Amino acid sequence: MFMGPIPKFKAANVSYESNSFCQSVPGEQCAPEVSALIDFLHGLNYPVRLASEWTGNDPCSGPWWGITCNSRNQVSVINLQKLGLNGTLSPSLVDLSSLLEIHLEGNNIHGTVPANLTQLRSLRLLNLSGNNFEPPLPIFRDGVRVVTDDNAKFQANTPEQSPPRSWTTSAPFSK
Repeated sequence: MFMGPIPKFKAANVSYESNSFCQSVPGEQCAPEVSALIDFLHGLNYPVRLASEWTGNDPCSGPWWGITCNSRNQVSVINLQKLGLNGTLSPSLVDLSSLLEIHLEGNNIHGTVPANLTQLRSLRLLNLSGNNFEPPLPIFRDGVRVVTDDNAKFQANTPEQSPPRSWTTSAPFSK
């Protein structure tokens, strides 16, 4: 299955069935939020469950499983916990400027947390517990709760100084 924009082909007889292209016209680009989410899936090796359900050029028009949008039709929450996701966290999430919460707990995501995610000005919660992330953890601004419980490489590399105020590991999240 293919995702993203439909490429332009010289051949006249091309079938696009069984794919998840964002546009219906060859050569037209995907909406910026769709491109960011497709890049995010690329880092996670295109899990079939998500790749098959994330279709079209508007993640807020549904059915984009695990995606919640705000009243302005912008992606505000990614909730993909305990899905067995395997891969790395894509820096493309920074292009989802209205993200309030990212829930990726209980997967098998590894590598480092992209430093550019600290640029998400609306972000309030980044839950990465129960994965395989490794240091360094970027320092997020005050008001962002970063949960890293059950990431063995973080626990094995306890910082020499107190963790940043935004780095919490156990208290429950409340709105």
